[in-house]
Amino acid sequence: MTSYTILQAADRERIHDLAQRTLEETGIVVHYAPARQLLGSHGARVDEGRQLVRIPRRLIAQALATAPHVYTMHGHGGRSLVLGERGKYYTRTGTGLDWIVDFGSKQRRPVVGSDLRNWIRVADALGNVHMVGALYDQEGAPQAMDVRAVAGMLRGTHKPLMMSALSGEGMRWIKRLVEVVQPAASPHRVMVLSSVNSPLTYGYGQAEVAMVSAELGIPVVVNSSPVAGASSPVSMAGTVLQMHVEMLAAVTIVQLHRPGAAVMYAGHPLVMDMRTSTAAIGTPEDGLLSAASVEMAYHCGLPAGSDGLTSDSSTPDAMAVSDKWSSAFLPLLAGAHMNGAAGVFATQSTVSLEQLVIDDDIYGAMLRQVRGIAVDDEHL
Repeated sequence: MTSYTILQAADRERIHDLAQRTLEETGIVVHYAPARQLLGSHGARVDEGRQLVRIPRRLIAQALATAPHVYTMHGHGGRSLVLGERGKYYTRTGTGLDWIVDFGSKQRRPVVGSDLRNWIRVADALGNVHMVGALYDQEGAPQAMDVRAVAGMLRGTHKPLMMSALSGEGMRWIKRLVEVVQPAASPHRVMVLSSVNSPLTYGYGQAEVAMVSAELGIPVVVNSSPVAGASSPVSMAGTVLQMHVEMLAAVTIVQLHRPGAAVMYAGHPLVMDMRTSTAAIGTPEDGLLSAASVEMAYHCGLPAGSDGLTSDSSTPDAMAVSDKWSSAFLPLLAGAHMNGAAGVFATQSTVSLEQLVIDDDIYGAMLRQVRGIAVDDEHL
């Protein structure tokens, strides 16, 4: 198995130590009152007026001690994924997107129900995409987009599912759907993304979704997506540190709420283009930051996720392919257990079926290269 290391052991330990110091001394804003109350009941210092919580090191250590190192996501027909084992690497589509570009068109349009069905059908057939993420149609009630998406995915694919949830109530409906379709595997058929907002803010809805999902036994993908030079320090080391602070805070909340709840540590960093004031996606720094985040997940003993096939190209073209290789390959080499964003482009805002098929081919090449060359009696 081919591997690549960005951070030395001493670097990882220093970042981890500074992250704990930051949470103890500076703290993090948590807008969801039950999360603040939970932390306060375990000894964290809570400033209710500012919604600021300072989390002691012992709570972080306690959380990392209870978080599982390995768990299984269940699909039908042998489609299960063992997350957290070194050497077992998987990929997924993008998730939570609501714009699409049709084949042969250069104009994007809102996702509708038929797009979700086609997306699921294509993703289910692709051999190098192991988990299917949700598209959100804009035809029905906005507050139920996540539930409609999961209902469609359960009908259309046997693969495990990834989604971005809108509310705790939605997560309860989603669990009921999964129990009807696949009771034996419930609730490890679906993973939910919960994002900390940079810098150092855990929003109401995202924290609620994480805590409710933990109650329901649904694995939580804890995410931080800082933009270096905008919502995080301009230096790469500073951005890795901030990501680590934010994800440690979220993991701690989940584990204090439900010790042993399945979590994934998934940094999705970006870099600021100082000329245009937008996120520059597909830069060499994207890959370096993502790989460093994967290594910090390993340092904490957590399954590692990463954004991968990302691009700021506005069409499925050669630039998109180049961007995606630059963003995805290093975190895969670093050992990301789940590498995402197949089918996505236009600065993480839009999908196309054409791009999804191209990205499956890219993932096939990457996964083959990561496997390396076997040198043994059989192959010599």
